[in-house]
Amino acid sequence: MPAKPCVRVPGSRYGSKSGASQLRPGTPELVPLLGERGLTLTSREGCKVVQDQLLGVEARLRYIEREGAMPADDIVVKKLPAMGVVVIAEPAPAFGPENIVPVVNRAEEQFRQLRIRELVKEAGPYFIFYEGEPGDDLMVCLALPVAEPPAGLPPPARYLVLPEVEEAAVTVRNGPAASIFPFVYHDLARWADERGYQTAGPGREVWVHMVDDAAEVSQQVFEIQLPFSRPEATPS
Repeated sequence: MPAKPCVRVPGSRYGSKSGASQLRPGTPELVPLLGERGLTLTSREGCKVVQDQLLGVEARLRYIEREGAMPADDIVVKKLPAMGVVVIAEPAPAFGPENIVPVVNRAEEQFRQLRIRELVKEAGPYFIFYEGEPGDDLMVCLALPVAEPPAGLPPPARYLVLPEVEEAAVTVRNGPAASIFPFVYHDLARWADERGYQTAGPGREVWVHMVDDAAEVSQQVFEIQLPFSRPEATPS
């Protein structure tokens, strides 16, 4: 029996948040944690919590059922071009929703408070990427692609150019985040492992389509990108 692929799954924004009522316009739906803020099953928020948790359990069961027989027709290989981005980054002690979600929420709020989107020419939707290593210097980066270097940015926002990624396994998923994450990373890692490829670092999570209302989460769309490398050819 082949060994299962091992990949470091980023603790993305799509993990937890204390209450669906805190969803801000233009913000992807986040999965609450049962018991936060004293939610009860009779409250509207409590019902949403349970619904999200059941979606997560259902997705996990589906993943277990198809282990070893995962279809790959929804995964494609893409070259990710170099791009200029405006980034706000903050440290996190580790991956996992409880560590990453608060950081991303703060970063997005800073984008709004600093009116970054009024200072730049946008070239794509927000996405998340990661720098460093957990327990040492892990940085969670909320990035906004821009068409040209901005004239000036208020701190802590900064401009940088992300290098080209030669190959990444990419898939697009839609629906409630609880039914997508983190299992999509396991799918991408398994796809790479079955082909003898080596995953090369944490992925990127692109918010292709964000929703304004938690009731519309079935319409949200995410593109998940996991870089990989091919083994070097052995000289004959």
